[in-house]
Amino acid sequence: MRSCCRARFRLGRSCTSSPSSTSPTTPRALLPTCCAGPASHTLRPDLGRLSATGSPHACSIGVSGEGGAVSEAWQVEGKEAAAVLTAGAAAAAGEQVFIDYGEAGWRSSWEMLYTYGFVPGSSVEEWIAAGGRPLFFDGVSPSDELLPQKRALLAALGASEGAADGQWLDLKPTADQCVAMAPLLRLANLSPGDASLEEGVRRLAEALAEWRADPTALWSALQRPVGAAVEAKVAEQVLSVCEEALAALPPADELAPRAKPDQGLPGDGTAEAERARCAARVMLGERSALEACVSVWEKVRAAAAA
Repeated sequence: MRSCCRARFRLGRSCTSSPSSTSPTTPRALLPTCCAGPASHTLRPDLGRLSATGSPHACSIGVSGEGGAVSEAWQVEGKEAAAVLTAGAAAAAGEQVFIDYGEAGWRSSWEMLYTYGFVPGSSVEEWIAAGGRPLFFDGVSPSDELLPQKRALLAALGASEGAADGQWLDLKPTADQCVAMAPLLRLANLSPGDASLEEGVRRLAEALAEWRADPTALWSALQRPVGAAVEAKVAEQVLSVCEEALAALPPADELAPRAKPDQGLPGDGTAEAERARCAARVMLGERSALEACVSVWEKVRAAAAA
């Protein structure tokens, strides 16, 4: 086994994880650097995503609980637990190793602030690029006649229990993320009686109603538009969720000046001012993600209506 960087600290508090996580709490660890320990310390399983930085000198933060298990999130309430730093490669004793906070793009700015207390980047462009907004999209309606079949289909694909009820998504301003919710929402609106469905999809919908659909084939078909009526309904749902979230945010031209670094003005150096700056940077990123998604689905709605 290779040596690793491993430091343990008792957790003074925990915080709720992102809504998409199945684990309810994550550690609030705020250590910028660490040093490699003795060679006798052994490497624990990779905590995942260490490769995002491309650096062999990165540490990942996890939690060690009863039995020594390590994961990115752990239910620590009422238990003795410790934050654990695990290196992604061998390091000599005394060698400096840096923590991978997830700044390579897989953590949105809201999660960086919520979990670690800072927002990466020094410009509006960087804060926008790091933006993300957790959103929930309702799934299959409880009144859907095909609810049992749709639940069974998702279960056959390995989805977790309750997957048909809806989906949490950390929406980012990228093309793939702006449509990531579409397959489930298409399934939610799928009906064999829909005359606008493509012929192949209509046959799959009929097979679903008769409990003989191929789960993989149907899910593959749902990765792209399946019919004007379904796309119109999905577009309306996505736009409604995004526009409701946008309505609660200040305009970008108000947020940009508030997000700028300390300029030496009265009150700039206070903790309250820094919190306000970080909040403005997060909201800039949220606006960017939401506006990108709205732009995509406005086009879909227009195409469906044509």
